[in-house]
Formats: sequence, C-alpha cells, structure tokens
Amino acid sequence: MSDTLDSEALLARAAELERKLADLEARAQSRLVAAELKAEAVRAGMIDLDGLKLADASTLVLGED
Repeated sequence: MSDTLDSEALLARAAELERKLADLEARAQSRLVAAELKAEAVRAGMIDLDGLKLADASTLVLGED
C-alpha cells in the first residue's frame, strides 16, 4: 500500500511541476513578445514607448522569422 501512496505522491508532484513549467513558459513567451514589440517600435521610429502599454499583446504570436 505504501507503493501506491508513493506513486500517487510522485504523480501529484509531476503534475505540479508540469503546471509550473507551463506557467514559466507562458511568462517567458509573454516577455519575448513584449521585447520584440518594443524592438519593432524602435525600428519604426517610435520615440515614446509608453504607448506600447496600450497595446494588447496577449493576442500576438511570434513567427519563425
């Protein structure tokens, strides 16, 4: 019976770690999108980058290029 409890504990731990990993990946992707958006705004000649705060970057996705 202790094997079952150990297995359940390991499965619960694995599920928690997978959730944390997914959260970290989402946060990293969000930061990457924000950085790319800022870089493109600077390239386009935008001087006041405070306007980027108004953009909804949650719908943006990065392409391969």
